[in-house]
Amino acid sequence: MPDLAPGLVLGIDFGGTKIDLATATAGGEIVDRVRIATEAADGAEAVVARAVRQARELMDVTQAWTGLRPVAAAAATPGIESDGGIALSPNIPGWDRLPLRDRLSTGLGLERLTVDTDVKLATRAEYELGALSGADPGLYLSAGTGVAAGIVVGGTVLRGANGAAGEIGYAPASSGSAGANLEDVVGGRAIEERVAAETGAVLRAGEVLLSDQPWLRALADGVLTQLGAAVAGLVLAVDPAVVAIGGGLMSASEPILRAVERAVAGTPFPPPIRPARFLHDGSLRGALLAAAGLVAPAAAR
Repeated sequence: MPDLAPGLVLGIDFGGTKIDLATATAGGEIVDRVRIATEAADGAEAVVARAVRQARELMDVTQAWTGLRPVAAAAATPGIESDGGIALSPNIPGWDRLPLRDRLSTGLGLERLTVDTDVKLATRAEYELGALSGADPGLYLSAGTGVAAGIVVGGTVLRGANGAAGEIGYAPASSGSAGANLEDVVGGRAIEERVAAETGAVLRAGEVLLSDQPWLRALADGVLTQLGAAVAGLVLAVDPAVVAIGGGLMSASEPILRAVERAVAGTPFPPPIRPARFLHDGSLRGALLAAAGLVAPAAAR
């Protein structure tokens, strides 16, 4: 059995298509975990209610096995927490008006609870436990349903004046429809919707990036070129020691890593490009670290 002192914690990662939940020791050892569908079309209140029900069930199972119940929790969310809801979170209707912290604290019966941006939590996980260990600065790219970056300087994840540091998905796209931003072109959902609209095919974005069919290959090449250019711009701005890439699109890791390596090769000091240690659950791992910091504040960064 894992070391249960000083207590157990709960992590929740709200994604555009899935919600990951886990209980863990304050030292980071996962006790139990579960994944459910987000079902974003149901709206924000339904999504958070479903997550709370699943979390309480997970806490019950953990307590039955260990004799202890989690005493703190952290949630990872797309977007930025604000007074009235979560800003910059377009994938779940109503998320921008949802007081997520209050809903979770009340629903879970936990006073020690924090909420943070998913990519910033994933960046923390990669710095403390993964591919960015010791990197100063370090750059993390999340390529999945959405696209965003995290930056670590001096061991601290950069937040920015409004908490929006690294939100590159809102940068203008170099192709696509007028007014399109980067996420509208290279985000996983955007790729899948474009393929469905133009061919009727239902394909995962990773499948598109790996396809050798001519039309899909052309689409993939355009996506990868824009993604690489975005990372190259960040490399020029930040001069990172290491770039780590995670997220759902890393099911097609080879073409993504190759495209980014090509793009940054022309910068003055090209950094190594690495797959993240936590390719698909970095935000959950970061949430568990944040929750552990509420139990043992000396461990928090």
